[in-house]
Amino acid sequence: MQPVVTILTGTRGAGKSRFCLSLARSHRGVAALVSPSCQDDQGRRFGIDALVFPGEARFPLARVVDPACPPRRASGRDRPRYTLAAAPREELPFPGVPLGPYLFSPAAFDGATASLRELLLRGGNRLVVLDEIGPLELERGEGFAALLGELLRGEGVPLLPLVVVVRPSLVGALRECVRRERGGLTPATIGVGEGTHPESSRLLQTLTGQGDLSDR
Repeated sequence: MQPVVTILTGTRGAGKSRFCLSLARSHRGVAALVSPSCQDDQGRRFGIDALVFPGEARFPLARVVDPACPPRRASGRDRPRYTLAAAPREELPFPGVPLGPYLFSPAAFDGATASLRELLLRGGNRLVVLDEIGPLELERGEGFAALLGELLRGEGVPLLPLVVVVRPSLVGALRECVRRERGGLTPATIGVGEGTHPESSRLLQTLTGQGDLSDR
């Protein structure tokens, strides 16, 4: 039986990355790449980092270059719950890949991908978390697109239960990607926010089929 694939979704600001951080920090055997936002002292978002667990290696994934450019909406309800601020110039990735208000760093994508691969090849993992997949991957084949394919196919890395985070408007595209790479497998979908926040230990036990959920 193939390891399960689960899509974790929710509107912008619903807590997807917070949930993934909790899962990665609280349980053994979780290899995770989580992309939380970076905020200044006024609570304005100026970028996105990629954190790789275990170890919490940090890669500066994206920085805001155009605060006036609204982030792409996933749905009519998906209004930004934050304001943007231009990142300090010394933090801008050059050369970078522009998308909406952000400039994404190819070097950070490569570094985070290599870090997660290395952790997976060491063994001892029972679950992989990839937060998050977006239009850069699903529409342009960039970002973490190659990593997603490897995780789905078990190509060069162990084939393990996988949680992939995506916004609601891209669930259909991600579902088709999973079916294509996994020979027709239909992934489960779990929502975060609006009273549907999953409990990390229960989700981990369901996905891995293992009862030992000792915290770190």
